[in-house]
Amino acid sequence: MKETIVILLLGLMAAGLGLGILSMDVSRDAELEWLFLQTAPVGAYDAGMLRLEGIDYSVAFTDRPSRNVAHITNDHFMRLWKLGADSFADDPPNAALTYEIDKRPGRAVVQLTSIDVEGTQIRYAVDVLDGEIP
Repeated sequence: MKETIVILLLGLMAAGLGLGILSMDVSRDAELEWLFLQTAPVGAYDAGMLRLEGIDYSVAFTDRPSRNVAHITNDHFMRLWKLGADSFADDPPNAALTYEIDKRPGRAVVQLTSIDVEGTQIRYAVDVLDGEIP
């Protein structure tokens, strides 16, 4: 995927999560379900590796009743990956991946099995569950 817009959405149950990393007090509801949104201007996929470039931060948000929202750095997101009893590292998340190539939209559902962050680049090892990634 060259010159594309890539949007990745994934969810995490925040129970047992180090919520101080998100810099907000959500102690009144320890069972919040956090969703994360990452948008990249450029992405590439090759042999099970998804590379997203140009990501400055992830948007973290919850639904009702709390409706929290936060921006978290890529380094913080990588720390969250391994945090807690139900971490993404122990229970890899599914994610919706949408993209656009030559003004044609595409989509896939993937399982993210590992993460690596370097500056504004995030690399995921993925298994495609539905759809396709060119």
